[in-house]
Amino acid sequence: MNHITHWSYAEMQAAFGFGMDEYIYYGGYPGSAALIKDRARWAGYNIDSLIETTLSRDILMMTRVHKQALLRRLFELGCSYSGQILSYQKMIGQLQDVGNTTTLAHYLNLLQGAGLLVGLAKYAGEKVRQPGDPVGRIFAHAGGGVVLKKF
Repeated sequence: MNHITHWSYAEMQAAFGFGMDEYIYYGGYPGSAALIKDRARWAGYNIDSLIETTLSRDILMMTRVHKQALLRRLFELGCSYSGQILSYQKMIGQLQDVGNTTTLAHYLNLLQGAGLLVGLAKYAGEKVRQPGDPVGRIFAHAGGGVVLKKF
């Protein structure tokens, strides 16, 4: 399987005339670049073609997920806290039917493997953090947080 990522800033600038602000806000997705003037169509395209396809086909069809609704809610929560500090305890408090932090960590790893959401361990100068330690920051992929926010 070939890993194909979104386009670089230089590619989006050359093909669609994107400036840096547009690239950061809309991401490097050539399929939706022509739709940025119509935000509803742009958001719909990204949800249907990128996010839903990745969740449904790349994660749920290839991996057994017992709590599919929780996986989707974790993704939405991560997008709403993009670039902010979000601990596991805060995630548990905002998500119903979590179970335990191991389930969240597993689902976060699945989302990371699909390129949708990445959790970074909180920085600690004294020791290397272990997988069960709290997440320091959540970064959603470009456009994900923008698409899922109500407009």
